[in-house]
Amino acid sequence: MQALRPLADSDLDTINPLILRSKAHWGYDAAFIDACRDVLTITSAELINPSIHCWGVFEAARPMAVLQLIREDNTMVLDKLFVEPDALGRGLGRRLYDHALALTRSAGIDRLEIDADPYAADFYAHCGAVQNGMVASTVTPGRQLPFFVHTIV
Repeated sequence: MQALRPLADSDLDTINPLILRSKAHWGYDAAFIDACRDVLTITSAELINPSIHCWGVFEAARPMAVLQLIREDNTMVLDKLFVEPDALGRGLGRRLYDHALALTRSAGIDRLEIDADPYAADFYAHCGAVQNGMVASTVTPGRQLPFFVHTIV
C-alpha cells in the first residue's frame, strides 16, 4: 500500500539520497550530481517553513517519490519532483504532480511554475504544463533549463 504524506524530519536521511539517485538515473556524472547536492537537498528548516510543502509517497517505510512546492507570492513553484529509479513508470510522479496541482489550487493560486530538468520536460508537458521559454541553471553556468507553466482553471 502506498501512502502519500507530508515529509517529517525523520524522512530526510532516506529522501535526500532518493533525490540524488533519481537525478543520477538520467546519466549525469558524479561531478554534476555533487554540484547539484546543495540545491537538491531538503532541509529540516524547509519542513517547518509554511511557504514550503514537502510530500512523499511511501511503500511501507520506504520512500518512493518526493515533491517540494514553494509558494512565492501568488505563484507556486514546483521545486522538486523525484521518483525512485526502480519505481519509474508506476504513476508515482503523476500522483505527486496532481497533488501539487491540488495544493496550488487549495492555496488560492492559479499558476504552477517549473524549471524542469531536460529529461523531465516530456513528463511535464504530458501532465498539462506548457513550456514558456528557458531559464538559466542555478548550478551550471551557461546551462539552460526548460521553463514550464501550468495554469490552473
